[in-house]
Amino acid sequence: MKSTKRYDKEFKLHAVKQVLEKGKTQAEVSRELDVSKVSLHTWIETYKEDTQESFVGSGNQRQAERDEKALLKRLKELEEENEILKKAVGFIARSQK
Repeated sequence: MKSTKRYDKEFKLHAVKQVLEKGKTQAEVSRELDVSKVSLHTWIETYKEDTQESFVGSGNQRQAERDEKALLKRLKELEEENEILKKAVGFIARSQK
């Protein structure tokens, strides 16, 4: 059974910068660091998408993901409050007849 290697953020950044800043090929860097070409390519793409928050780590989220989750939670709360208010208005309208 093949075990999955885990690499920390610093290692990934080092590998990516070898390619992007020092001009080495992905093949060279993957060979030198004993990393698969696919992994290195994925790291490079991830880094290009968001240089500030790339490689946040297992179980962590980017700020945009945290914001989206908070907004969805708030939306759900407001929808529930809206339903309660609709029922209350209906109840009040019936009781005034």
